[in-house]
Amino acid sequence: MEEPWNISQWTPSSPGIFLGEEGPGYPDLCAGDMHRARLLVEAALEKSSELGNEALLVYGLAEWLEDTTWGTKSLETFERHIISSLRKLEEDIWTVIIRVLWDLQALWDGVQLDEMRSKSRQSWFHSFKRGLREKEETMRQHSIGTNAAEVQEALRSGYCLARPYPWMSKAMLRRRDEDVEDCSNLLMEASEGRCKIAKSSLQGPKPDVYGVFATRSLKKGQNVMVLEAAAVALFEEKDKCLNCMKSLDREASRLVCCQERICSRSCADRALTTYHKVLCGKTMNFPQIDLAGDSRLTVMIRLRTLAAIVQADNGVACPLFHPAVNCLTPNNALAPSPWTYHEDIVYPFEMLKQLGINIFADLRYDTWVLRTIFSRIKNNVAGERGQSQSLDPLYFMLNHSCHRNMKAEQIDHTSIRYRATRDIQKGEELFISYIGDVTNMPYEHRQEMLRNWFDGIGGCACARCRIDSKGSVEAKRVYYRQHQQAFA
Repeated sequence: MEEPWNISQWTPSSPGIFLGEEGPGYPDLCAGDMHRARLLVEAALEKSSELGNEALLVYGLAEWLEDTTWGTKSLETFERHIISSLRKLEEDIWTVIIRVLWDLQALWDGVQLDEMRSKSRQSWFHSFKRGLREKEETMRQHSIGTNAAEVQEALRSGYCLARPYPWMSKAMLRRRDEDVEDCSNLLMEASEGRCKIAKSSLQGPKPDVYGVFATRSLKKGQNVMVLEAAAVALFEEKDKCLNCMKSLDREASRLVCCQERICSRSCADRALTTYHKVLCGKTMNFPQIDLAGDSRLTVMIRLRTLAAIVQADNGVACPLFHPAVNCLTPNNALAPSPWTYHEDIVYPFEMLKQLGINIFADLRYDTWVLRTIFSRIKNNVAGERGQSQSLDPLYFMLNHSCHRNMKAEQIDHTSIRYRATRDIQKGEELFISYIGDVTNMPYEHRQEMLRNWFDGIGGCACARCRIDSKGSVEAKRVYYRQHQQAFA
């Protein structure tokens, strides 16, 4: 960007374009631009930092050039005008941010913001409070959330459609051949040669639907592979290894650069070579992050991933092509994805600032790039709700079937073992279930639970769902008999 400190660069003359009034609408991107404008205005008004001085200078110069009669007036008068103009601009920016929160139904964010308490925003504040009460009542009536933590998490989140942005190149929307080859090599190692990656039998509208296939016959109960997580986050981190989060004893060693404790030399090497160098000595402050377990876990997985990308950054490459995320596939089925102002805008930009990225000048880390990275991560994490999350490097290659032939077993927070649930023939595609054991679950219920993965692309296309939705009575009878025989 030519003038990254120019506040007007981040405040479009027609925010309605982003909000959907004059086009498809990208309120999530509008939030990112407005947040950076907010940071510049706040810094300019404080005048106590290098960023503030830069922003104030650029804004004042633009005002001066727009009206050269300021040259005939006193410096004090001009300064008062600039401060007054910046305060009005700050109000305008907050008006747009609040509108974004409303459009994305981030009602909790709106109620919590101190800026919402001013007299001029009382009507907005009461609208957000009323909307939050109605949302809570709807959740209660429909029994959404099985415990207090789940209810709180659902209340705290708004929703934004997960979708590819129209300006993304084809290389950003599909896996490159070299990326697939890297994943295939990793899979061969993890499975000791029992599996390979190839084009899936579930070919849909996308040309790069891959799957995992058996390279030899496998017996029921046999270990197929063990996958190690690329990143791990625990809600309770005390006495845990920095890298893998395994429990530590008193004799655990520390990294050579700091006092962070580590369980092994391999974990130390991995931390230092992939992400810790840019994190070492940094204190990340995420207010309210402890309010919900999954909220904290999501933020920490994102931080670890962004740190890996930044540490390997050569100043040129697009972050979307970094090995940490280049093979991960997002869920672009136009399903609503949880969104909050702090977790999706405030915290990520704060992370990047702390990691040494100029969030105003380096548009390789623009909001749409971050949103794409986070969508990829979200679709490829597993763990215990509210307690742990792990980013599985190959989870995205394992396709779903409502009649799986392989199941996952959590060994610890870092490792997942996959076992065959029945005899598997050489060349057969391996499937897991994204939603657990659905053996006795009706078709309609399965589709509802799977909508976050398949909504917008015709629903689940596994053999069982194809039979249940379109098969004749005789075809269903034959299919289920064969299925029962396979598991006998």
